Amino acid sequence: MRRWIIIFAIGLPILGSADLLAPTPGQKATNHQNKSMSKQPLPTISENNYGGRMLVLSNNDTWEVYKKDTDRSGGWINGEIMVEKQTSYRREGDKYFRYKLYNTATKDSVWARPFVEENGE
Repeated sequence: MRRWIIIFAIGLPILGSADLLAPTPGQKATNHQNKSMSKQPLPTISENNYGGRMLVLSNNDTWEVYKKDTDRSGGWINGEIMVEKQTSYRREGDKYFRYKLYNTATKDSVWARPFVEENGE
């Protein structure tokens, strides 16, 4: 039987894929690195459900919007959406909303979290 141990290091930087691909100072980026770091098109809104409470993006990501922000997201029908993880968050019961969704058309942002379907078990 295998056992896995996960160690968390507090205060240490975590390298993401962009960090691993980025050239070191004084080094030129290779063609592969340039392609990997090229600007990807932002997803757009595919569905706006429940008065802005649930947003489905063109990349099939589904987001649950913080209840107090639905007055803004409820009117979103177009625009590219930029997603950024935040160091702060909003809390609603036992749910934590740690991401900001920025609508490039309306210049508005809302707090959100990836939607996880609850199956009642």
